[in-house]
Amino acid sequence: MGARNPDYMPWNNLGWMVDNGYEIAVHCPGCDRHDRVVANPIAKKFGYYRDYRAIAHLLKCNRCGRKGMEVKRVKWDEGVPKGWRPGER
Repeated sequence: MGARNPDYMPWNNLGWMVDNGYEIAVHCPGCDRHDRVVANPIAKKFGYYRDYRAIAHLLKCNRCGRKGMEVKRVKWDEGVPKGWRPGER
């Protein structure tokens, strides 16, 4: 039986991100567009056990069409302006 990979971190899997309320913050270096993407549709397309950093070169910018985004894992409510969450108006 094989040994477990010592570099394996389950919190980098798309499925773990879906289960724990994380999103993917995406940045296009070509046109400097910033956006946040829900992890569930991406996990359905690429697999729940795929590392979110491994799909960065597969994502394409909707504005300029460039491939190769910079990605970062963020909590769904992190960085949201005040007044956008329920109960803060």
